[in-house]
Amino acid sequence: MPPITFVPLGERPLRRLPQLFTGLALYGFSLSVTVRASLGVNPWSVLNEGLENHIPLSFGTISAAVGILVLLLWIPLKQRPKLGTFANIIVLAFTSDLGLLLLPQHLGLPARVGLLAGGIVLNGLSVAVYVGARLGPGPRDGLMTGTSALTGRSIRLVRTLIEIAVLAAGWLLGGGVGVGTVMYSLAIGPIAQFFIPWFAYRSAAELDDAADAAGRTPEDCDSVVLGCTHYPLMAPEILRSLPAGTTLYDSAEAVARQTLRRLDRTGNSHSAMGSVDVMVSGRRGNLPPGAHAYPVGRALATAARVPREILIYATTRSPLAAPLAAPAV
Repeated sequence: MPPITFVPLGERPLRRLPQLFTGLALYGFSLSVTVRASLGVNPWSVLNEGLENHIPLSFGTISAAVGILVLLLWIPLKQRPKLGTFANIIVLAFTSDLGLLLLPQHLGLPARVGLLAGGIVLNGLSVAVYVGARLGPGPRDGLMTGTSALTGRSIRLVRTLIEIAVLAAGWLLGGGVGVGTVMYSLAIGPIAQFFIPWFAYRSAAELDDAADAAGRTPEDCDSVVLGCTHYPLMAPEILRSLPAGTTLYDSAEAVARQTLRRLDRTGNSHSAMGSVDVMVSGRRGNLPPGAHAYPVGRALATAARVPREILIYATTRSPLAAPLAAPAV
């Protein structure tokens, strides 16, 4: 998956701002579509519906108020809001209320099933569009990534725990839980991940790095070895810059095996465990959330001491879709 971290607003704002606001508008409208389906909504909408039963405010207004309260939780997490964060609060509130105003109520079951399916797909698409603009996460996404970075736990685990807590609170307040809630939880991740490569903005620096490497590659080259540990993260961009049919070789396994061989030479070959000391920008800290996408990152994030063989186990399970293969050692 391409990078989706924040890119400063000054880089191509006329291309990225319309994408941000279009994605957020579609997101807010998709929430109203799933609400009108009346078959169950996503956990945060369950909470909004539950609060709507007790507070004389519209769905969109409550969504904005919850977003602001969640934003306060960023303070201990040392998260900094961006333009996309505030836009998320405002645009979602307006477009979700507008959608509820435009969409009819009390529809038949076939129409409601269609609204549910269409709303979930539209929601996943809209996530890819606004996240792909790379102008900052919404309050709820920032809570997830900030908590993950602070605790060292995987984003998957943190998101699951947060959404279970939100769903429970919303259900206790009378929010609508149903088959749509389950469908949304199971489908939204794969749908968003499918669409993100289509809409993710690639910064000038990322494109220049890939183009520069490709420009220094001989025309008759049919194979490229990724010699640095961060290159696999850019494998799709690198492949697009190379001639068709070029094969990439991931050197991670070779590096891991050489590391183990060097460790054996220290005379500590019988030790089954090694200590872990993570350095972030020259100081000790937690692994960044992006590292949790990889088996070795998840292993390092959840234990202070890790079996030495995890280096081989983890690096041989590359998540890249590109035709990578590890060279023989």
